[in-house]
Amino acid sequence: MRPPTVAVYTLATLTVLDLTPHAQPPVSSSSTEPQTGNFFTLKAVAAVPVNAVAPPETLSRTNTVKKGARSLKDIETHWAKPYIKALAADGIVSGFADGTFRPDALISASHFKGMLRRAADKHGLPFLVGYTDRLLSGQQGAPTLMALVSPNLNTGTLEQLENRVIESQWDPVSTVNPSSKMTRAEAVSLIYKALAQAGIVPTVTPSEQTAPTLVASTASIAAVAVSQKRLPAPPSVSTVANKPSASPSISPAPTGTQAVKAPAVSQSAPQVTDDRDATSEQLTQRCEALSDQGNQEGAIVACDQALQLNQAWGSKRAVDAWSGKGKAFERLGRHVDASAAYEQALAQAPNDSPIWSEQCRVLSELGNQDAAIAACDRSLTANANWGDRSPALAWSNRALALTRSNRYSEAVAAYDRALTILPKDGTLWNKQGILFSKLGKHTQALAAHEQALKLDPNSSLALSHRSAALNKLGRYEEALAAAQQAIDADARWDELGIAYAWDQQGTALAGLRRLDDALAAVDRAVTIRADYPEAWSNRAVILWRMNQYAQALASADRAVTLKPDYSQGWFNKGRILRTLERYPEAIAAYDQALRGDVNPSDKPTLADIWANRSAVLWRVGKYQDALASADKAVETDPKSAIGWFNRGGVLMALKQPQEAVNAYRQATQLEPKDGYAWTGQGIALARSSKYQEALAALNQALKLNPNQTLARQSRDAVQQKLNGKKTALTPRQLDHV
Repeated sequence: MRPPTVAVYTLATLTVLDLTPHAQPPVSSSSTEPQTGNFFTLKAVAAVPVNAVAPPETLSRTNTVKKGARSLKDIETHWAKPYIKALAADGIVSGFADGTFRPDALISASHFKGMLRRAADKHGLPFLVGYTDRLLSGQQGAPTLMALVSPNLNTGTLEQLENRVIESQWDPVSTVNPSSKMTRAEAVSLIYKALAQAGIVPTVTPSEQTAPTLVASTASIAAVAVSQKRLPAPPSVSTVANKPSASPSISPAPTGTQAVKAPAVSQSAPQVTDDRDATSEQLTQRCEALSDQGNQEGAIVACDQALQLNQAWGSKRAVDAWSGKGKAFERLGRHVDASAAYEQALAQAPNDSPIWSEQCRVLSELGNQDAAIAACDRSLTANANWGDRSPALAWSNRALALTRSNRYSEAVAAYDRALTILPKDGTLWNKQGILFSKLGKHTQALAAHEQALKLDPNSSLALSHRSAALNKLGRYEEALAAAQQAIDADARWDELGIAYAWDQQGTALAGLRRLDDALAAVDRAVTIRADYPEAWSNRAVILWRMNQYAQALASADRAVTLKPDYSQGWFNKGRILRTLERYPEAIAAYDQALRGDVNPSDKPTLADIWANRSAVLWRVGKYQDALASADKAVETDPKSAIGWFNRGGVLMALKQPQEAVNAYRQATQLEPKDGYAWTGQGIALARSSKYQEALAALNQALKLNPNQTLARQSRDAVQQKLNGKKTALTPRQLDHV
């Protein structure tokens, strides 16, 4: 006799789940390095957005370049344009490899001292001392620079004077502007006005569109006269406060190593007063010194002169001139020319380890990762004549090329080798932590960033990366605290600047369900960096959770417009379109996500996209296509709980309950605390007439989530069946069975 039908299927199968849109890590500073994070958490519903680590590479001196005034594309309408153009033309300040100067970015004390250093190298120190003292004269308790260096002012070398300033720990940033950090533009303005006061340049107003030309100072350190003429001070603190928040400046550091101060050229260094009398040795030394001071064009000229003269090399070699020329080209961002120069050097010294390491980094910047890796390997097997440098550079450069080749595990191993040599290099720890996050190893990522913080507890960059790792681990309170600490710390950032920390703060607040605060934080991020696609995507996630779907879609559109191959952005856009029931567009967005920058080796992420695609196809009744996408999800990543869950739901729609049972069992094995997966399993078991097993599964679902209506209704219906009571199904219920 046919058993009576029971009302197990009040809501038929569980709805196939779409994954919640998720926050994404910031883009790498290299366009060749795709970055992806997990696209969802394994909570079946109400999954909170999480943010992956960003990893961008810390910019090095090779990323900062001395730009001509025409090439600094973001200063044309800026109030400080005349000052910036003048000092850039004189080699005192420089732009970044992307052609920007970032005038409103905050500047660190060390970076400001570097500007002072280059100005003093060219024009003498006293003009800076006098002007700065007058600027500070009204600030109670401020240590004066004049007091620090006056004992050596007329007798000491520039090197001795600068060392005295550094040893005193005099901080020009906090001293000049104690209540607010100084921007790069304000720093340039201060230095320019000091030069103008000394008569080295004419006075210029911000309204002038033609940059004045700096004239060479022929005075010695002891002879530079300091005028008492009073000049307008740089923009006031109140003026700065009214400007949009800006990203702090980037502290240049050699790739893969801790930040180091560029070597200085003291008065005792070899001097070339007349090129006709110079030797190749002197010209090569001049080339190296000019490059370290930031005058790359002058360095290239000096190296060319050394090679053309080709005599009296002394302690230098022609290979040193070729290498110095390559370094200058590299610092200008002219990587093709740099590679050609290094090739000339290697033709004369084919076993020179440091030059092979430099060639490795340049080839990686050119996008030729295989050749870069081969060059680094050659560096590590060559003559090991590292001198005052370290083979850790080659391991770090190799890791960079491997990262850009999406060979993350090998890159982690390369950083391991570098850290064996330089265990106290916080930059290396941070870069390895970024890679761990890309591999989904967020606990290891957190440990790496915390190791970096042991070495430098006040590092904004390490603190923000720690916040990102904590966000990925769902430890939102700690992540929030770390993000705030990053904002308050040393303001030494990578390319994204402080916007990265605000984005992490927004992610943590969203995880804590403080959505209004989260939106405000992410808004700060996109105000600082309007070209930050990850922050726009995260903004879309938050707005989606606030049920502001039109605004969420607009932010998602902004993200994928900024970065058309941005898989995470397309994923989030697809989920928002699904909410708006714009199903064909949602499917198209998921297809774009699959074609985007997602790493092919990132199986969990790919599975997430396929699982969401299956959910939308299920919604429109394309069950066979939905099953194919769900199958692709679990084939790509057999540990995808959401993939198995969706496969079970689609099989129920295809009236294959026994196959559905197997799929739901896989889901509950992977996520034993997922009450919805237990409900799906219970319904499929009941549909397969396995009522005792169904009852056990549904009881487990209610144990995990007592408020789950579907599980409770289904359990009651199964219990009635076991008690011998007949319960009829309505036509609507039959449609779903």
